[in-house]
Amino acid sequence: MNSFFNSYSQGENFLVNFMMNYDNAIQKQRNSQRELDHKTKQAHYGMKSPSDIEQQAAKIYTSALFFDIQKELYKGVWFCEDKESTEGDGMEYYTVIQKNKRREFKATFQVEIRAAEKKIKCSCGLFTQCGILCRHAFKILIKKYFKEIPSEYILRRWTKDVIYSNHKLIRDRFDERDAEVTKLVNEAFFTFQSCLDIVRDDKEKLACFVQKTKHMLNDVKSDSTSEVTTNNADLVEKLLGVAVPEEIVVQVPDVQFNKGCGKKRLVGEYEKSILKAQKKTRICSGCGKREPHNLRTCPTRIANQKKETTGSVLND
Repeated sequence: MNSFFNSYSQGENFLVNFMMNYDNAIQKQRNSQRELDHKTKQAHYGMKSPSDIEQQAAKIYTSALFFDIQKELYKGVWFCEDKESTEGDGMEYYTVIQKNKRREFKATFQVEIRAAEKKIKCSCGLFTQCGILCRHAFKILIKKYFKEIPSEYILRRWTKDVIYSNHKLIRDRFDERDAEVTKLVNEAFFTFQSCLDIVRDDKEKLACFVQKTKHMLNDVKSDSTSEVTTNNADLVEKLLGVAVPEEIVVQVPDVQFNKGCGKKRLVGEYEKSILKAQKKTRICSGCGKREPHNLRTCPTRIANQKKETTGSVLND
């Protein structure tokens, strides 16, 4: 999330700049959401099972979730069989056998269903884990002639209408409007967006729609008497409630350093060792190696000198 906002704002920005950049970032996310909503609503799917439940899933679920539901339905219809069933206290218990692609036995699951209350539960626990019904539950629902998924098992977060309409409202952060004006603005926006979603895939209708909107825009411009804020300076003035004076008498002060503060920073021992290792060294005339010492501090020369001194003392 930080990397997303960093592309719109910088650390040295003022609060006003950050708020405007934040609105731009959120607007981009809203546009991306509208594009995905349009693709989902205009998508057409091929059905793989004769069940009416698949038709319902195509209408209410997003594309990604529909394909998961379609897979479970397909596996439930063609690769699952119900063998045994018992009843008790208004509950029906089924044993569902799951097979692999070669029609061989794979596993057995227990499904409980209360048809009158439209409640179903499977021992595999897929709904608890992922929020969608499993193939074993779909097998029993089809057997009991269910034509749609019970509403209790349709989680809103997987549906096309997951975002409430009040969360899509347009709010002007830099201007004050009454509730009626805001309501009309949002109604106009949603009407335009709905029309665009209908005609955007038809070139001729889209061209006609653009031409009509241009005529409407020209009519509004010719009849409009209110001023429209078009630059950031006006937005900042509305946000702060003050206007930029013609003569600026207060200037930004020069940078001052406190006593004892210099331009050079303190260098730690670790950084000093790195800089020392990177520093180019000369060839020592004592040992002939390129080392960080000279003839006076050469360890080889000092060691040889100690040996000569020790040998002369022993000879005496």
